[in-house]
Amino acid sequence: MTNDLKLLIRQRSKVFSRWRKTDDVRCKIKYNKLRNLIQRKIRVAKSHNKDSILQKLNSISPENPFYWKLINRFWNSDKSCNFPLISNGKTIYDPYEKCNLFNTHFSSVSTLPDEKLRNVNLPNFSFITEQRLQSLAVKPFDVYSVLSN
Repeated sequence: MTNDLKLLIRQRSKVFSRWRKTDDVRCKIKYNKLRNLIQRKIRVAKSHNKDSILQKLNSISPENPFYWKLINRFWNSDKSCNFPLISNGKTIYDPYEKCNLFNTHFSSVSTLPDEKLRNVNLPNFSFITEQRLQSLAVKPFDVYSVLSN
């Protein structure tokens, strides 16, 4: 928050208290003008902040830990998780496309040592209950609703 914005907020508070004490119409008009001006400045500041974060994200690689700090900062700046992804110079907003990009990325950078896992003897374990889960049906909407919360 800039000093200019803080000054405007203090002015708005003073005008508001004066309006409440005197019930003067001029104070109410001045208060409304200051309130609207502050709201516009806050919206502009938020959009500039998001633009600067996106520009920084474009300039560094995803392997850099600072990249993920920026994504976290961008994501938490407003409580929505609908942030865009940039892949091959193309900005992607669709959640399904973003999920596919994340899946492709993480499946390409991680590998399971399949040969080692096949030859490992796992210890015997005992069941605590006699109930078993026979099948589990997961629909795409279920996955989307969990990821969007």
